[in-house]
Amino acid sequence: MDIKSRLKISLQQHKYFVFMFVFFVFVYIYTTLDERGEKPREKLLTVDTLIPNGYALVPIELENITAIASLIEGYGVVDIYLGKNSSRNSKKLFQKVKILRAPNNPNAYSLLLPDHLSSELLKYDGPFFAVIQNKNEASDNPAVHEQAAASKKSVKIEYNGG
Repeated sequence: MDIKSRLKISLQQHKYFVFMFVFFVFVYIYTTLDERGEKPREKLLTVDTLIPNGYALVPIELENITAIASLIEGYGVVDIYLGKNSSRNSKKLFQKVKILRAPNNPNAYSLLLPDHLSSELLKYDGPFFAVIQNKNEASDNPAVHEQAAASKKSVKIEYNGG
């Protein structure tokens, strides 16, 4: 017996296995390709899906944008002051708040602020001045602590009779 005849006999004996294998290959190809014959794109992770409840991502115009852009890659912790061009004296508005770089524009930044503080930022005209702080230190901002304490609710379970 030669190889060709052995293969033919083997395929006849195991035709159901061969059929199932071919069927699963076609199902796999059909499910991984879309109508145009291209692989489906993975869903992009966007910043707006990562914003915690009770917080807002507020775009901010910075006076020292070039310095900040060269020092902060993705995100950081900063103090925010009124810019030097404002009519008022330099005043610290926020202390140790998170700043995020826009993924599509490296010169655009936003602050992650509790909802009640986002309206406070909008009271002032920009541009603002940012001072980079240590990411690992706890925030000294009482408003951030209030928000964190409010979100941590304790659950008390009482059992009756044993």
